[in-house]
Amino acid sequence: MKKRSLAAIMMASAMMLALMGCGSSTSETTTETTPETTAEQTTESSANTEDADISTENDPLPEVFMTKAEPTFEYNGKTFSFTDDANTVVEGIKSVAKTVDEADNSGDAGNSYDFDKDADGLGLTIATSVNGEKTTIDLMAVTGSGFKTEKGITIGSKMEDVRAAYGDPYEIDKFDNGELEIFSCEGFNMSFNIENGKVTSIVYSNPDFRG
Repeated sequence: MKKRSLAAIMMASAMMLALMGCGSSTSETTTETTPETTAEQTTESSANTEDADISTENDPLPEVFMTKAEPTFEYNGKTFSFTDDANTVVEGIKSVAKTVDEADNSGDAGNSYDFDKDADGLGLTIATSVNGEKTTIDLMAVTGSGFKTEKGITIGSKMEDVRAAYGDPYEIDKFDNGELEIFSCEGFNMSFNIENGKVTSIVYSNPDFRG
């Protein structure tokens, strides 16, 4: 199983909050689990305390905390996969969206792209990096319309719709105007920023993303 880093998830989430102008969180991050999850976690902790310490960057995230979800998403009517080669995804999005800004960084830093940004700066942002011969997407932040997860969650979806589609989040980070719900999936992470009970932004991030 691929290794997951909670620090990477939180870094991506912090970047999303910055994009939304929500500022710092005002309460401790909490983990919500079902009774079944709690029982399994307790058993694993008793068997091996070191394995239960999921906050260590180099530890793999136990399957019990994983959310079943596909990395595919729809943008402006066309389907893409977050885990595909970044150049392929970006070129595909360019065919259905307006490129507002494109920063060409040198070396392994990769590029960043802004699509369909309106007067309020809402739209789609993608940041990439070069890993050997492959270019990957590190971060994809959605604040505008036209985007839909593989389970139909969009900007404006209700919090209960997110829970119905993906279950309980791995982490909940509460802040002044709402909360950030973080889900760890196979090969990628998802974060939903929720204000007044509705999704205001969505972030997909690479588990190896370090910011």
